[in-house]
Amino acid sequence: MKPSRSPGAHCGAGTPAAATPGAAPAPLADATGAPRLYRDSWAVIVGINAYKSWPKLSYAVNDARAVRDTLVRKYGFAADHITTLLDGDATREAILAALGDSLADGKKVARDDRVLVFFAGHGVTRKLPSGKSQGYIVPVDAALQNYQSQAISMTNFQDASDAIPAKHLFFVMDACYSGLALTRGGGGARSGDRRQYLMEITRRSAREVLTAGGGDEQVADNGPNGHSIFTWTLLQGLEGRADLDNDGAITATELAAYVAPGVSSLSRQTPAFGHMAGSEGGEFVFVLRAEDEFLNEESRQLDGEAIKLNAELDRVRKQIEEKRARNDKLKGDLAAAALALDGAGGKPGDGGVAMAGAGTLAAAAPPAAGEAGDPARREVQRGMSLFREKRYLEAEEAFQQVLRIRPGHVMATNNLGFTYFKLGRFEDAVTWYEKTIALDPNRAIAHANLADALVQLGRPAEAKRAYQKFLELQPQSPSAPHVQRKLAQLP
Repeated sequence: MKPSRSPGAHCGAGTPAAATPGAAPAPLADATGAPRLYRDSWAVIVGINAYKSWPKLSYAVNDARAVRDTLVRKYGFAADHITTLLDGDATREAILAALGDSLADGKKVARDDRVLVFFAGHGVTRKLPSGKSQGYIVPVDAALQNYQSQAISMTNFQDASDAIPAKHLFFVMDACYSGLALTRGGGGARSGDRRQYLMEITRRSAREVLTAGGGDEQVADNGPNGHSIFTWTLLQGLEGRADLDNDGAITATELAAYVAPGVSSLSRQTPAFGHMAGSEGGEFVFVLRAEDEFLNEESRQLDGEAIKLNAELDRVRKQIEEKRARNDKLKGDLAAAALALDGAGGKPGDGGVAMAGAGTLAAAAPPAAGEAGDPARREVQRGMSLFREKRYLEAEEAFQQVLRIRPGHVMATNNLGFTYFKLGRFEDAVTWYEKTIALDPNRAIAHANLADALVQLGRPAEAKRAYQKFLELQPQSPSAPHVQRKLAQLP
């Protein structure tokens, strides 16, 4: 027995089972008629650093907190719908109770709901007498020698998932272990109608699992900002990078397709993804909210280490896309050659070539990036990502593109101004902040941004008026004390 996570690294697992039977409900929609894919969302988040008997870890608790925060901030999970078990609270009894008792309550969790389970901690694999392997996640109170009776096996997770009524369960385990009975495949090829596609894959039941690596591997905990490589890549995917076809939604399959090659290239891990027995072709879906951040001096940006790792992930992603394009071209060339040979009186199998027709290949091909989704939303997302990575010239072009597509986009107007501010182009920043205020006079943050730029230009009287306008519009803002201090420093 070897822990799959070294001190300062973590590993583990959970296995879903068959979905709760029942007739498919009528399609859900919000007040605008847009598809609402789930009635409600639930999560169990576990992170363990301070083990009683197992080696202590460094990043697991930080990983768990970051995933929880992303679910709330980015995907609208209600904070009181997330059970968070950290360190001493993450006992075997508490984890199983959260899954098998709380989430199994049919008065609380309904068929049209989704459940996400995230675990960061130790995982271990046990060889069975039959020659098969059994994977376990290790709760905080498990003994080092008798973990078979004190850890949580895949069988335990299957039993718990059987009792959960939600149609979609997604287990994400930042832990390494083997012994999973995974089947490959996802929700199928996308149709041209995004709404129809999303409604179809969310109608079917799904039990999916993504793990950090296999039983003979260890999780690498040398990612940015105190995260493992696996969780950092996962978080970047959830920030929007895993929306591989730019349609505003990330399926579990897309998330795995983003995470796995990046993690494998940066560490000695091979993430595993698949559907558990009982899945019916459904997909857990994360729907990206439209970016609504008006950039200002408090906006989040990545540090140098994070920017470097994201650049490496981009490099890996580009290599994968280039390889796929070469393979697709080769398939197309072979199919065309086979059709030409068939038209000349030969047989498609001659010369050892047996290919489907070109029409079949076209139907099976996924949509190219950019074919789906709102182009303005896509450019806003791109601009925000570039800004966070301090790639200001590229962010400027992205926000300019938003305004070409949708003139008068208030957020893009402000964010273009702030991008110029970061570039030291303060006159241009003032111009675009003034345009923002003309579009939305009550947009308080634009007044504060304008004041900051005016200070840089040596125009204190105008800056004072702009700061005062911010305080008039948002006197209770968390930023108000900071603005008051800046105002007091003006002559």
